[in-house]
Amino acid sequence: MAKQVIVVVHGVGVKQAGVSSDLLAAALQDDDGKSDETRLPPHSSDDFVLLESPTYDTSGKASTFPARVRRYRSYEANGVIKEERVIADFFWGDITAFGSSIVSVVLAYFKVAMGLSHAIRENASDVYPENKWEDRWIRRLARGAALTIHGPIIALNLVLLLGLLIGALLHEAASAICGPEALASNTPAAAILLRVQIAAVVLSAIAAGLFVLWQGRGAFLYRHLFTWIALGGLAFLLLGSPELFGFADSDAVKSIESRLVRLETGMSLENFKHDYPGLLGVGWRLITLLSASWLVVFIQAFLVSALGFIRHIRLGKPQAPKLIVPAIGLMSLLWFLLTAALWAAVLKFPAYNLGLTKEAVAAPLVAIGAAIIVLVWLALAAASVLRRKSELARGAFADPATYMADNGARATEYADRYRLLVASKMLNALSLFLPLVIATACLVSIPLFLPDGELAWITNTRKALENWTITIIFGILTVGTLLVYSLKAEFSAGLGILADVLAYLNNSSWMSDGTDDDPYRTDEARQTWLERLLFKEKSCTATNTSPRGYWLRRRIHDRLDVLVRNLIRDEKPDRLDIVSHSQGTMIAIDLIDLRGEGWLKELPRGSGIGLVTMGSPYTHLYGHYFPSSFRPIENRPNLKTLKENGLLRAWLNIFRIDDFVGTHISRGIWPAEFPVSPNGHTNYWIDRGVVDRLRRFLGNPTTAPTEMPKAAE
Repeated sequence: MAKQVIVVVHGVGVKQAGVSSDLLAAALQDDDGKSDETRLPPHSSDDFVLLESPTYDTSGKASTFPARVRRYRSYEANGVIKEERVIADFFWGDITAFGSSIVSVVLAYFKVAMGLSHAIRENASDVYPENKWEDRWIRRLARGAALTIHGPIIALNLVLLLGLLIGALLHEAASAICGPEALASNTPAAAILLRVQIAAVVLSAIAAGLFVLWQGRGAFLYRHLFTWIALGGLAFLLLGSPELFGFADSDAVKSIESRLVRLETGMSLENFKHDYPGLLGVGWRLITLLSASWLVVFIQAFLVSALGFIRHIRLGKPQAPKLIVPAIGLMSLLWFLLTAALWAAVLKFPAYNLGLTKEAVAAPLVAIGAAIIVLVWLALAAASVLRRKSELARGAFADPATYMADNGARATEYADRYRLLVASKMLNALSLFLPLVIATACLVSIPLFLPDGELAWITNTRKALENWTITIIFGILTVGTLLVYSLKAEFSAGLGILADVLAYLNNSSWMSDGTDDDPYRTDEARQTWLERLLFKEKSCTATNTSPRGYWLRRRIHDRLDVLVRNLIRDEKPDRLDIVSHSQGTMIAIDLIDLRGEGWLKELPRGSGIGLVTMGSPYTHLYGHYFPSSFRPIENRPNLKTLKENGLLRAWLNIFRIDDFVGTHISRGIWPAEFPVSPNGHTNYWIDRGVVDRLRRFLGNPTTAPTEMPKAAE
């Protein structure tokens, strides 16, 4: 009996096991009169679960993952099995999946914005890997910008929102007990309530931060955030100490506060206290720290660009394309939009916001206009790229043979010209977000230093920005609500795709050094500086709740390894083929390189592994921006043919010539490249131009693949 096992590795956004394997089975089994060589009568279907490695157990309970097998057989005349094909689905989508509730979607947005920190860090390490002073400082500044957004900026917003919630609850409770009249401004009860509110906010923030740090669980960025939540509580204590300890009316405090209020708002101290009474006034001081944090991010991004320019002059062009500043811009933009939506939502509940006015929210968010400019620019750039990409569906461009002409030279030209995800116009738009924010802040601040009547146009512009800010943030809240409710499936799918991609870049420990023996850096642990200060002796082993290194990437790899080893052990196949799509191609390629040698030892001698990749982002996305983590195939010996002491029997790369994610991997020598007509990035499995090629490559269990690379023919 000849037996073939085909493992299908799906791409991003797949939420259910078996979807991709069923589509492949349909392609191979389609009774269209052309599939006689590959069609086998269906035999059985099995859905089952497998245990993951004990590393991923939770609370002593084994973690599992689903698998699905479709079995097809043909028989001899005497009833003996002649051929058997087993199509197994490898499902990894639940590792990065999130629920369908509104809260889950918002948390997914948070996770995506957080995941950009890893992309910034990884790209900085790849673009500037040398031990030169410029490279070292660029890496530090890039990490610093990401950590500033992920630390003080998010934490201070959370402390402000927490303070508003706690303050409102305490105010409602005090009103119910003492009556609203007793809490009027400048009354003893109001002063006592304010002290209780400040103390409650401080204790809540510090306690939450220290509790998480004491547990020592979670990824580094998670603990880094809670470090800054604790520090945000401490900042709230220091800034609220005049009211908390009763010296707010001293001449020294009034003098300092008057100057700061004039500098920040242009208001007199009396008017400021009238518009921002009690806890709101303390919160405004925290907003000053928030503005300073954004300034730090801008300075770091500016220095990255400046040092990059100096480095280019001294040492030449870097070895990888720069994504640092656009990624910092995108991360800032996502957080800015989320912050605006959250504060707009707060204003929708006037009975519980301590009298928070629209003007109070508009003032720190006045730079929201910069976000709108960038969003419009991004939309226009995307439309321009898509319009240009449509050229691939017309005339000579639409001919796949033309695409791979001149040994792939034209393919490289097309990929650079039409690849959506690295469109220069979109990257330029993201790079300008922070400069636009700073320019807006400067424009708003200039009138504070001018005599009345001077440069009236600047004053008028400032007023217009402040007036439009409220309209814009409510518009963002409306659009966000519409996306989450009315287009939840599409919005959720988009977030799911981004979460899947960023999960593969996620270095949970944020450690840089590693060895070839541990490509996942699992044994490394990194503490935040506050953890080192307070809990020097405390350490936690790497577990599912305390991930280290490239934890999610390793978990996906470990799952596939478990599935393949079980299939080889139980099915004892004569040949093993892996068919993958989109990000699934990265998983298949990486795992064959890392662990394929162990699989091959259990297969018949000389069988090798057959690999099909479809819509692969290997060369023009992952390898383009992160070459150290995703090395070229020339530097990965295990991905070569058996004749070259590699592990692969054959490798076929299929891509659509208008696919904005997956393009060619090489110039057509190895792997064998097969471009197909334009039709986007999805549904390769049922593309008529792909189906015939899959049948030829996978054949039936008794035949070797016919789609061989040119070098082997």
